[in-house]
Amino acid sequence: LATGVRKCEYFAALFASVQFKESEERMSRIKLPKDAADAFPAFLDLPLYHAEEVVDADNMRALRYLANYFLTHKLNEAVNDFIEHDMRKDMAKLEAYLDEFGSDDGEDAKIIIGAGALICAEKIYKIAADSTLLLGMSPAFLLQVFTQLRAKSDLDEKLDVVQAHVCKLGVAYIRKHKDSLDEAYFVALTRLLHLP
Repeated sequence: LATGVRKCEYFAALFASVQFKESEERMSRIKLPKDAADAFPAFLDLPLYHAEEVVDADNMRALRYLANYFLTHKLNEAVNDFIEHDMRKDMAKLEAYLDEFGSDDGEDAKIIIGAGALICAEKIYKIAADSTLLLGMSPAFLLQVFTQLRAKSDLDEKLDVVQAHVCKLGVAYIRKHKDSLDEAYFVALTRLLHLP
């Protein structure tokens, strides 16, 4: 846990420093939420396995907590990778993750939201104009999706079809949010409705 590529910065500092009484005693007492404590054995397996072999749907939130608590960057990356893979498999899970991380300003949330925008752009046809996924998006997130879509290079042969669907989504979104959408977002969204 204290050395190597998958090291935990907490344990590296704990065992390497003589400043902490814990390093002298080789014992540290920590208080963890129950779910994090339950996931602690999986966390301890990290030096033995690749992080992606340890993370699953049942423990990923607890492992994220442990990764942040113990400064285990590789585990944090593995949790983000797991979530991205999970979002790619199922649009309902994508929507649930966007709801969960949408109001969070942390770095992990920004990574998840960015991946979610890219996945939405890649799967634009799976988003219906009346879907809760579309209508629940923040204007900033929808702009991110449309921006990702504009950046895709494989649109040339189907540009007209994509353009029609994007317009349909944009119009449905603007109609639903007409009373709360400020002018700057309205202008930005309508500009992005026309793909180059």
